[in-house]
Amino acid sequence: MNLPDVRNRPFGFFSIPTLSCLLYLAIAFQVSTAYGALPPEWEQIGEIRPQSDLDIGDQVRALALTNSTIREKHSAIISITEDSDRRSGNWSRKLAQRINAVNSGFPIRAGQLSASGSIQPVAGTNAIYAGPEAVVNGFELIVVRAPDRAVKPQGIQPFYGIDEGKTSVGFTVTTDRPIYMTATLLNQRGVSVGSTTEWVDTRTKSISLDARSAPGTHTLKLQAVHDSLWVIDEKRFVVEVIPAAGERYDFIFPAALSGYRSGTRVLQPKTGDIYECRPFPREGWCRSYSHNDSQYEPGIGEAWQEAWIRR
Repeated sequence: MNLPDVRNRPFGFFSIPTLSCLLYLAIAFQVSTAYGALPPEWEQIGEIRPQSDLDIGDQVRALALTNSTIREKHSAIISITEDSDRRSGNWSRKLAQRINAVNSGFPIRAGQLSASGSIQPVAGTNAIYAGPEAVVNGFELIVVRAPDRAVKPQGIQPFYGIDEGKTSVGFTVTTDRPIYMTATLLNQRGVSVGSTTEWVDTRTKSISLDARSAPGTHTLKLQAVHDSLWVIDEKRFVVEVIPAAGERYDFIFPAALSGYRSGTRVLQPKTGDIYECRPFPREGWCRSYSHNDSQYEPGIGEAWQEAWIRR
């Protein structure tokens, strides 16, 4: 089966580089239309193109981006709370108004050019413009369905092992409708080190993502796309990619905690060191750990040496 290119979805995300060599004019959001176009110091960096009505409880998120980095203070969110908001043109205007309100002190504006030269939100398609001092150079729009219709990923682990630069991230996804699920693993610089897109036409499906990277903190980005190519949900999870278990240790702490015995060796990801559980009668302390009781946590707790030996 040929998967569609979800990058060309109706809610387009595209970036047009701003011209850093030009000065932002003090007239802020008032722009000239003498030549039928924006002045050169303003650039169109996105567009709200509504193509479908939404439901009560849904959200639309406009994520402001500098390259691949999300700028929270410039981003906007609206919730569909009234029946009138459901209509595609109406929620598009509401989102444009919200973008303008959030960015009232910044050279970012959403709407259409009016005859007077101002940018005004309208019921329908709204462009997103920015001046050179805005820093933001793109917007990504995401529709998030109400919780009772949300896509639910499960089984995502806090740690994934890596061996010779290769790692595999596995999880399951539960959904009440057919979707394309795109999973992308981003390294500490926000660069994709692996991605997969799978068609989920059953209620629950297992998904595996293979990637090449280096040990460190990563972000797992999950994006659900309806078969109409609308993005209906996106979630991000912080995971640690660490050296895979081998002959030097048995588990990555605190995985399999209840099975720790005398001689069990664990890798502590917080320190990068390996610890061996002490013999009886102290081995029971190796299994004594929780977020509220961490005194025996290897290498970290105040009494860790009573339970563990650093190797």
